[in-house]
Amino acid sequence: MGLLGAGYELFDRSNPVLCCIAQALKRKFIDKNQLREYFGKARTNENAINPYWPRGSGIVGAAFFTDPALEVLDLSAYLSHESATASHSAWKNREYLDWIGQLPTHLRLLNEIDLVEQHRLLDSEYQSVKGNYEDLIRVSEELLSGFLDVPIEVDNLNFIPNFLQAPELTDVIREGKTVHVIATKPRTESLIHELIHCVIHDELTRIPPSKLKAPLTDLDLDSMAAYGYYCKYKDETTLRVIEESLVRLVVAVLSTPDDLDSAMLGLREEGFWCPEAFVNQFADQPKLSKLKELIGKLAADLRK
Repeated sequence: MGLLGAGYELFDRSNPVLCCIAQALKRKFIDKNQLREYFGKARTNENAINPYWPRGSGIVGAAFFTDPALEVLDLSAYLSHESATASHSAWKNREYLDWIGQLPTHLRLLNEIDLVEQHRLLDSEYQSVKGNYEDLIRVSEELLSGFLDVPIEVDNLNFIPNFLQAPELTDVIREGKTVHVIATKPRTESLIHELIHCVIHDELTRIPPSKLKAPLTDLDLDSMAAYGYYCKYKDETTLRVIEESLVRLVVAVLSTPDDLDSAMLGLREEGFWCPEAFVNQFADQPKLSKLKELIGKLAADLRK
């Protein structure tokens, strides 16, 4: 709600309830200069597609690791989460950490505002779709149960609804062996996407960025930069591009096996890396054990 009060407008504006909440929050923030300034800093304009990247997602993660009394941010747990997900590197910056460290103070200030009606509207919105969401989660669990033929370093996949963020956005929190997926609704592809990230990321991080033999000639780096995955000045972002490409390929195999060619074409058009041998071998045996085997071989091939 702090982001909306400071001007965030990436939520589903076709939903009149969310528009009503956003308008009310802006009115309540008119004389709240400190809150507007703090939450306004989440807008970085570094990413053409999501101007709130990466701070918008970062502040969601930090809020998760703030105690219920809004007194303390568990910085160690937060940094462990950021290191595990490796979705951006802003958390390594001192200025960013100074900003994120002030979150509990500003959450307490936000808590002083009367937001009872806004919370009631959000809860009503969730109750209206709760049954449908539970059905979607069951479908995801059934699909994943057929894929998980060997143990994985994740014991639980938990969905947390957030109607106030962009519908296209999925945030993920890694807390020990639990993965919390935050989105407007539990899309099967998104839930699988985040679980697969855990598998592929852990394997690829064994490659030092300086030792990477990257398939850059097969990538649209301008598109990857626009999505926020690539920066030519940071070696680790090449690994991020490779990881994101492979995750999307695996999700395509699992969720759209009957239309895989179209899915791969779409990924190529978006600029992602699509090694055909990897896709074909995984499509023949779409199991976690096979994925780990293929990622291990691919990681070895990518070393210089």
